[in-house]
Formats: sequence, structure tokens, C-alpha cells
Amino acid sequence: MRKIVVLLLFPVLCFGQPMKVANVLESNKIIDYKNQKLILLDFWATWCGPCIPATEQLEVLQKQYANELFMISITDEQKNAVQKYLKKRPIDLMVVTDQDSYTFSRYNVISRPYAVLFTTEGDIIWKGHPGDLTDKKINVYLKKYRGNKSKKLSSFMKVVKQETVKLDDINTYEIEKVSGEATHYEDFYKEDEKFIEFRGDLSVLMAKLLNIATADMIADFTDFKVSFKANRQYYTSKNEELLNEVLNKYHLRMEKESQSEQVNELKVVNSNMLWRNDQINWSEGSDENSSNFLITTDRIEADNLTIRELANLLSDVKGISFVYNGKDENLYDWNLHYLHDNLFREDLEDTFGIKVQQKVMKITKIRIKKE
Repeated sequence: MRKIVVLLLFPVLCFGQPMKVANVLESNKIIDYKNQKLILLDFWATWCGPCIPATEQLEVLQKQYANELFMISITDEQKNAVQKYLKKRPIDLMVVTDQDSYTFSRYNVISRPYAVLFTTEGDIIWKGHPGDLTDKKINVYLKKYRGNKSKKLSSFMKVVKQETVKLDDINTYEIEKVSGEATHYEDFYKEDEKFIEFRGDLSVLMAKLLNIATADMIADFTDFKVSFKANRQYYTSKNEELLNEVLNKYHLRMEKESQSEQVNELKVVNSNMLWRNDQINWSEGSDENSSNFLITTDRIEADNLTIRELANLLSDVKGISFVYNGKDENLYDWNLHYLHDNLFREDLEDTFGIKVQQKVMKITKIRIKKE
């Protein structure tokens, strides 16, 4: 049976400003905007591993269609976090940050990587995974819209002067439930020398407050999203008080459950091999104890994580339980393979002097219930 592929040549008409931008962090290094006929938005994030090859593929297409197609990479993260990432992994497309999630909300972006192709009028002609945007599709769209009138980039992309939401005024914390259409927010976490910011599932926030793996947090409810901002000093010094206040605010309670399961225990066999926390210095110019990590398709790079925090991160990334029962709470830097188990174990032992031992042990799970 022959498969027939139909390309939709009629645009989805959109009204209002196509996109609003808080910061233009990088210009397009491949081509300046010079009245190209199509504009593509590349929705990405610093924590999104699959976004790396997706954006690299778009960079290839940008070079190929430089005179007819202009590409912009947009993230809804904070300016400082993105700038640190770009020092490590430069992007050749124009890089911007969203204005109060305006653009992400407008196009209902619920996963990343994601891309939307527009006419210069702001009408949508294609959307989906960047890997699905083929030469054939681009050529069909260019043939149809090549005769469109040229427009200034400013008519498509509005750079909004930032009215700084003064996080400096937050002495404790702010939290609000995100409901309705805004529940498309994906998990986002940023920590610097002054503040903690989070958007996503409440259960994930609870896990961070308890410093446990997300897998060890069980919620008896779904689709409970929050937006959270806190003064870092308050967050770290009043952790238990903050946790109880959040539980009371949403009429929730926690219960501990103990169950036996097979886990992967991290055992330090040579502490001299652990990397000091000056090996990776993403926190330069910030609090030296600020933690950051980058997860790519096969590696974890982290600045200032304890071994226990690494175990929690591995649990979330690999989807199986990792624990650390030692007493070392010092901060270390990490750069290791995690995707393939054999390479992961070898890398962890040969580079950091840590062995992974499988064993069955009782694990405490935290269940959150509505009162």
C-alpha cells in the first residue's frame, strides 16, 4: 500500500505579536536578518539533552537556506543561566530569552526540542520536532511564500524592556499554583548566589526540599504545577519550615513508607580521585557554592554537587535508584558518561574512584496526600 504524504500549504492565521523577547543574547552568526521570507523558532533549554543535536541540525539548515530562512533559538530560562551555558556550548543561531513565557504559552510548547515555522506575517505554516523539518518541506514552503512582501524583524519579534521583577525584594519565598492553560510549564530549576527558582510538578519541588530523588517521592495526585521563587539563604536555612508551610498552604500531608528494593549504592573506594570543586567553574562571579549541572544525550557535567546529590541526579536521569550512605558532604565537580551502564560504571570508578554496587535494601519513600 502506497503512503501518501500531504503537506499543508494553508497557514494557521495568528493575531497579535508573534513573539516577545526579554533579551537578545546572541546574534545569528551564520546570516544577518535581511528580509528572508520565512522565520523559524527553535524552542530549547539548557537542561535539554536532545536539544543539542536538534539545534545543530537547524544550524546546518540555516547555512543551506541562509538567504530565505532566518532562525531564532528561544528559551524561557533566566539570562544568566543561558549565558553560562553558551560559554560552554555556543549556538550559531540568534539566541533570545522569552518575555514572561509569552512565546512558549502562545504556541503551547509542552516538550523540547520543538520548532515552529512562520511566514513574516507571523502565520504558522509548520510545527513539530526539528528533526522532521526536511529539505523537501522547506522547498515546498519557500516555493509558496517566496513572493511574499519582506518585513522588518521588529514587526515579528518585539524586544520588551524588562521591568525587573525584583527578586531582591523576596526575603522568604513566593509560590503559586499554575492552572488552566499554563500547566504546560515543564520542570525548570535555577539556583544562583541569591535565589532559587522553580516551575513544574509540586512533587518535584518537594523532592528538592527534602534532598531526595524524584523517584522516591510519590504523589497521590497528578497535574499539580507550581511556580516558586525563594531567597536562597531562607531556602537553605529554613528548609523544614518552608516545606511545612507549602504543605499547609495546599492542605497536603506527608507519610513515610519503607520498602525493599534493589538499588545501586555509590561507594567511594579512592577519595583522592574525587574532583575538587574548582575543576569546573560555572559559578565564576557567583557564590562559589552555587550548584549547576548540564545533562546531554550521554554525559552529565556538574559544578558543586555532593555525592548524595549526584546519586539523586543519577536516579532521576537513569530511572533507577542510586543511593549514597557515606558521610562525605563536600562539594565536587563531575563529568561522566551515564547512558550505557558498562561505560558509566567504568567512568565513575576510573575517573572518580567510586564503585557502583547493587544490593537490596530498605528505601524510605515519601508519599504526599491531600488532607
